[in-house]
Amino acid sequence: MAPLAHADQTAQLQDVVVVHCQSESRLNGRYRVLSNGSINIPSLGQIVVVTRSSGLIQSLIQDKIADVYGIRDQVVVSVVADRSSAVTITGAVKKELLLTPPTKMTAKELLSLVEVTDSGDASAASVTDAEGHSVPLTSMVRPGDRIRVPVQAARAEIFVIGGVEKPGSFRFYDGMSLKAAVESAGGVGPRGDSKRVFIIRSVQMGPFDLSKDGEVKVQRGDSILVEAKAEVQYVAVTGLVRKPTNVVWSDKLTAKDAIKQAGGVANPNCFVVVRSLVKINKPEVKVRWRDFDKDKNKDIPLEPGDIVDVVEK
Repeated sequence: MAPLAHADQTAQLQDVVVVHCQSESRLNGRYRVLSNGSINIPSLGQIVVVTRSSGLIQSLIQDKIADVYGIRDQVVVSVVADRSSAVTITGAVKKELLLTPPTKMTAKELLSLVEVTDSGDASAASVTDAEGHSVPLTSMVRPGDRIRVPVQAARAEIFVIGGVEKPGSFRFYDGMSLKAAVESAGGVGPRGDSKRVFIIRSVQMGPFDLSKDGEVKVQRGDSILVEAKAEVQYVAVTGLVRKPTNVVWSDKLTAKDAIKQAGGVANPNCFVVVRSLVKINKPEVKVRWRDFDKDKNKDIPLEPGDIVDVVEK
């Protein structure tokens, strides 16, 4: 396959970035993207370009020229790419990619150049070759390989929501205390009430006071709700979103609104699961994101204590 040049192409490993400067013509040239994701331009030094668009690379070079030479030069950038030897990276990453790695790079090393979402587990990534055979993560990648980053296996083991700094799912371990569970979510936030903490299993237990009851043991699968002060009510957004967070509830809040406030989905090939961690008998709703997003008339109204969980399947 012949290399192709695209004005809006994102740069990948082994691509060539073509630079043309109006004033500083000595910087003009073709620069290969190195294994560390950067190009090396004489007198400007290394500039990280991997997974960045030609427009962004252009701005980075212009800023670098301004810093070094004190002028604002007009720069035109294009990317020459050959995808015939690309490796596909999907799953819990902020942007699914086609990367062309240099020789002698393992899948594990290649993943260090990729932005994995907060819920992703790069250490548990799976690799399959062009024929669909499983390949160890420590093997050298080859053209046609597919690397998939899963969501952390422990993501559904324990949930912490409400008035905490970082709501979401966290790893459970035997003997885990209520206090440790809350601390795994960054601790009680400024609006959280440490004296009104609930454990939700088949029934809701509490309230517990963390200063007195912090050593109460939790169980795998528990949901921990830290009640918010001043009657501020929340919906938790977790999983494959760019910024898992608590969203302040209002009577007009919907699942799409909440996901938007969490930075949007990190992977469009996902499902949205809405359920309540307060109302035990409330039915769960699960929809495919692509269909859900396209249908402007389809949305899910939310209630206080709901959790919007974006999952792989």
